[in-house]
This record gives sequence, structure tokens and C-alpha cells, in this order.
Amino acid sequence: MLPSIPPTLRAGTPDLPTLPRWLRCLLLPFLADLLAWAERLLLRQVLTRCADHFLVWLGTRYEPTQAVEACQGFSASQQGSPGRPPDYSVELLLRAELVRAWAGNCSDRDLEWHLVNNIIVRWFVGLSLFTTRIPDHTTLSRFHAWMRDHAPDALFRDVDAFLDRVDPEEPTTTQIVDTFAMATRAAASTSVVALLRDLTLRLVNLLRSHPSDAMTSALATLDLTLFTKPKPVRTPEERHERLQAAVALVKQVVTTVTPQLPTLNGAIRGMAEHYLALLAKVQADELITDEHGVVTERATKVKGKKEDKDKDKDKDKDKDKDKDESKGKRKRKRKDKDKTNDEDKDKTDDEETDQRKEKGAYRIGSAVDTEATFRKHEGSPAVLGFNAIISTTTTRIRACVVLTGATPDSTAPAAVVRQLQQADCPLPAQILMDAAAGWGKTRVQVAALSEGETTIVAPIPQGGGSDPNRFTVADFRVNADKTECTCPNGKTSTRPYRSGEGDGVNFRFTFKQHCNGCLLWPQCRKEDAKPTGHRTVFISDYHGTLCHAQNFNTSDEGKALLKTRWRVEQTIAWLTRYQGSRQVRCLGLKAAQCELNQACAVRNLISWMHRQTRRGAA
Repeated sequence: MLPSIPPTLRAGTPDLPTLPRWLRCLLLPFLADLLAWAERLLLRQVLTRCADHFLVWLGTRYEPTQAVEACQGFSASQQGSPGRPPDYSVELLLRAELVRAWAGNCSDRDLEWHLVNNIIVRWFVGLSLFTTRIPDHTTLSRFHAWMRDHAPDALFRDVDAFLDRVDPEEPTTTQIVDTFAMATRAAASTSVVALLRDLTLRLVNLLRSHPSDAMTSALATLDLTLFTKPKPVRTPEERHERLQAAVALVKQVVTTVTPQLPTLNGAIRGMAEHYLALLAKVQADELITDEHGVVTERATKVKGKKEDKDKDKDKDKDKDKDKDESKGKRKRKRKDKDKTNDEDKDKTDDEETDQRKEKGAYRIGSAVDTEATFRKHEGSPAVLGFNAIISTTTTRIRACVVLTGATPDSTAPAAVVRQLQQADCPLPAQILMDAAAGWGKTRVQVAALSEGETTIVAPIPQGGGSDPNRFTVADFRVNADKTECTCPNGKTSTRPYRSGEGDGVNFRFTFKQHCNGCLLWPQCRKEDAKPTGHRTVFISDYHGTLCHAQNFNTSDEGKALLKTRWRVEQTIAWLTRYQGSRQVRCLGLKAAQCELNQACAVRNLISWMHRQTRRGAA
């Protein structure tokens, strides 16, 4: 059995083994040199046996010089903070952040454990094996929080510049873009009432912790028992009553707190106004009030504005609209009574349409992390968190962006171009992505942002109203001015009119002028279409862009390029499995962006090590 070693030096425990007094007196002046010799001897053995370890390999080749310069402001920022200011070097703390990302985005306490127990980690960050002064989890947390707010991309940009020096590649190399979900650590609220309760209590607790006389008196009049001691509800009627009471209480809190906001200091007032805005947003997104003042929850399919609408409906879709109407004009003169009946009949549909136009961009899912929203992809459950975007070449990740979860994937190429421009990095000649970036609007937006330097290579998605079994808009020919549209049978329509639903024009092919006796009728119309009906073809403003893209996609160069899109999948697999990028360790959009930056930096260094190893073996 191994002997127990006391964690602290107790009375009677010698610093040195039992030696003659004259020998100890002889050794003490040389103790530091002896410990240094023993450390070198031990490290030589460990580093020789673990020469292929990532940290050992990296420690002899990479110096984070630019990142250290970017983080020099950390020490000055800690002078007025509680506790003793940390006197560890910025380089040591920065190397510890590299270890964190290498260890799967571990927690502060796990990182402290590595610094205490792992010999290779201690050597990599620059800690002596015999020192007792090791950064604790508080210091590590403060440095990470400072990087998150002031230099979130310091490591990523430093590694990118380093690799450009030691392993250069063509700056305009094609980049492959893809997205994946980064889940927040916060749990989604179980109901609208729970979300309103949590936001209200957070607001009240904030005001109570930084009170003013007027605010204290105002808060004393509130009865928050409904939220602080909620009773269980079991029936739909009880849930409905609790919703009415919760909304009434929130209204009372808002009307009580708002007049007293000028009595608060600037920072606390800003935070209080933020919570009030969140309460208003949740009620606008999730609830609806009828003419009698009764509050009900919105239907799930109309909650939010962009999460359900922007992802499923892009205005630039090249879609066919089939409108089969009877010959001649219908008379629409009705009596006032009939109009009233029709309005009552369609009231539900009109309310549902108006709900989509009301306040709210993305639904708030949690009071703990209000920047996280639901990311929903077909075939996968919704994830509360963020939409992570990476842009990679065959050798390294060039850009990484984190947006809120409900952001459509079609915005990814533009986000990549903006980040590259902000970092003064060269833009790629082509961005390769899946069909989410294939819309004409996305292609035009990227071309405008890059001033024509970057084009998108992506499959063209099927239009929302197109039937693949019939002629689609691709089978119709349009002149450059979009004043004439020719169908597959050679008939030309010269009756364009601006669409009210999308960015484009509609062309009408009538039975009398174009479709009478057409042999291609079965390939153009639905089986149940009226024999005398007309067809409307929607031509978007991006029709020319999509036609040009389709021609490139069908070329040999385009086909070969589209076959290489799979390379981004293995990069995402490494980030999510081994660099801890599947879930954000801290809360907020800034934290997610900082963690992804560090994970991508380490991923680039590991890929470089693998390439160098393969080249050496060859």
C-alpha cells in the first residue's frame, strides 16, 4: 500500500529526507539547482516517451505572440477587482485556454485539475513541476470572461496567421460553409406562464438588490405569491385561469416599475428596461387577447415571426402558381349583410395572418439565456441554442460565426463574408454550400457584399409551389427585360404584372390565347385542373442569377466542385465530438462565439499536425 502524503506541511514533517545535518547544510544552497535538474531529468523522460502528444508537438513549434499582445489589457482590468490581482503571465493563461479547448472545452475546475496533475500540461503552459503557485479556477474564469468580452477571436486569428506563414495556401481557395447546432446549457421554459414568472422574478430581484427609496416603496405594494409560491394545476380550466392571473400580475409589475425607472442609476436602469422589453416580447410572441380581454396562447404554427416563417418561406423562390379559374369574370357585387357574413367566416384566417405580422423576431425559450432561440431542422428535434457557422478549406477553418438558433441557414454565406471583411482576410473566389444557400436572394446578397469577388456554388432548391412532375419555371424562357415569357410549347405571354407575395413578376397563360388545343397540357397542368383555366408562372427578380448558377452546376467544373462538399462534415464531427462544440459551456451569444473560436483554433492546429506527420511519414 502506498504511504499517505499529507497535503500540507505539518510540524515534525521534514522538507528533506533524513540526512546528516552537515549534508543538509551543504545541499540547501544548491536546492533550487537540484530541483531544476530533477525537473529537467523527469521532463526529458516524459517528453521523449510522449513525443507524438499534441501539446508536446505544439509546444516546440507554436508561440501565440499576436494573441498575447491582444490580451495585454487583462492585467490592468483586474486592478480594482476583489481579491489579489493575478500576477500570472498572459501567455500562461492564454496557453491554458488552448488546453481548455484541447480538453473538450472543459470547465474551470477541470482546467485547474489539468494544471495541477498533468505533467505535460504544466510544461506546455510554463509551470514548474515543483511550484505551488498555480492559477485557480477563479483566475481562469476571469481571464476567459475577459477574452469573451474583449478578444474573443485572438487565438483564432493568431493561429490563422501562423498557419499562413508555415503552411500557406492560395488566399482565394474555395471555402465550404455549413452549419450545426450549439445547444445552450439553459433549459427551455416549460410554459408561457413559467417564462413570464422567471422573467418577472429576475426583474424584481434585480430592483430589490439595487433599490432606491421610490422603487422600494413601489415594490412593497406588489403581491408576487402567484409566482413565488405557485399552486399545481391539473385541468385545462385551471391552466387557463392561471394564465389570466399571470398576465394580470405581469401587467401590474410593469405599470408599477416603469414610472420609477428614472430613480435608478444608468446600468441598473438599462438592465431593468431590458427585462421589461423581454416581458413585452414574450407576450407579443406567445399570447393573443380577444375583444373581451381574454388571453389565450397562440397556435404553435404561428408563434414567432421568423422561426417559422423565414425558414419555410423565402420570397425569392422560383415557384409556379397554378390558378384554375372559370372562363369569364365573376360578379362580386354583394349586399352588406353578405359582406358581414363573409368577414365573420374568414375572421380566423385573417387573425392568423395578422399574428405573423405582429411584434417579435425570434421566440425566447428561456429566461436564463434570452439570446438562445430554437433551431429546427427537418428530421431533427428543435434545439434551444445557437446556429454555428464554419467556413473551411481543405486544410483549415477560415471563419466561424455564431448566430441565434432560429437564424435561417441561408444567411450563413453573408455572415462568413462579413467576418472575413472585418478581420481583413482575403475573400474566397467561391463559397460552396448546400441548397440552403441556393436561393437567388442569397447569391445576390453575397455578390453585393463581396463586390463581385465571391460567388456561391450550391444546388438550386426546388421552388415551394413547383411540382416536379410538371413543367417548372425552369422550362419557361424569359427575355432580359422580363416583358415576355415563352412556354415549352412556344406560346409567348406578354402580360406581366408585379407579384404581391414575392420579389418578381407573374406571367399569365390563358386558355383562349395560349393553351387551347395544347398537346403538352398533361405535362403542364394538374389532373384536376379545369379545362378552360389559366396558368400563372412566377419569375423572380433573381431568375437570371439562378439560370447562370444552374448552367455552372451542370458543367464539369461545377459537378466536381459540388462533390467536395462532404469535406466540411468531418470538420463539424471533430468540433462537436472532441472539441466540445455541441453544447455551450457558458451562457449567451458572446460565450458561444468565443468558445467556437477557440475550438476552431485548436482544430486547425491538430489538422496541421496531422498533415505534417503524414508528410514526414511519406
